[in-house]
Amino acid sequence: MSQPNPGSPEAIEQGCRCPILDNGRGNPQLAADRGGFIINGDCPVHAAQLAEVGEGLLDGFLAMCEAGQRVIDNERSSDE
Repeated sequence: MSQPNPGSPEAIEQGCRCPILDNGRGNPQLAADRGGFIINGDCPVHAAQLAEVGEGLLDGFLAMCEAGQRVIDNERSSDE
């Protein structure tokens, strides 16, 4: 069985702590439109996925999550 999407009803039933509304209730299209799923660093269902980004990045990500900041990837234009 595959892992349910962050914020989906199935994931919430398994103990997911990822944002529900920010993740479009697990809808992959809505999440993609917003830059991808947002994973809570304390989520027992999805936090293991964060380890794949590397220890240093994970520490920074968790610090931002603890500070209540949303982690997104912004591209700056060359005009800035």
